[in-house]
Amino acid sequence: MKLKKIVSLAAAALMAVSMLAACGDGAGSSSSEVVPPVATTGIADALNDARNDYAKNIMKLSYEESSSLTNILKTAAQDVYGKEVTFIKNHSGYDNAEVISSGESIYTKVGNQLAGGATDAWIKSVTVKGTTKNLLIYTVGGDYAMPAVGNQVANVADWGTNDMTDDMPLTGTDLKANYTAEAAAVKVTSPDDAATSMWVVAVVYTQTVVAA
Repeated sequence: MKLKKIVSLAAAALMAVSMLAACGDGAGSSSSEVVPPVATTGIADALNDARNDYAKNIMKLSYEESSSLTNILKTAAQDVYGKEVTFIKNHSGYDNAEVISSGESIYTKVGNQLAGGATDAWIKSVTVKGTTKNLLIYTVGGDYAMPAVGNQVANVADWGTNDMTDDMPLTGTDLKANYTAEAAAVKVTSPDDAATSMWVVAVVYTQTVVAA
């Protein structure tokens, strides 16, 4: 009788331990954790290397790394894409950079925090003391290294920089414009698959009108 009781108690204890272990495993795998976007440097150098002749020699457009824009973009990307598994998966394998639609909320989240009133590019702009700023945000597949990211964004931006001179025309022959662009890049990873990621690149283009 005593032997039966001992065997029964041992079996019950073993079952309890098994149930606790199963519960623990279930709690760890039932939800996906948001992976914070990773900020990086080098996007400005990559974009400068990839400029076309028009941007480089006519506009004399230069890209500059912006730590403040990087911090803004990192927070905005986490808010907008941190749990967007489908969006990240759809953009992770893109062969070419794509401009994010100006209607996406990330434009508001980034634009509202930028100094100088930058807003959606080509949709509306704010001119302050002769300076006009426009914002564009791009996605690139996460498998690409930074030089390739810069090259892809620059290829898409070629038409944008050409349009910029049309959208922000000079009204007098005694005027000229200087162009700069602040750039930032962060990588967003799918919470479901660490191997699935995309780059989010933000560029604030600035036209400053001065006397010739």
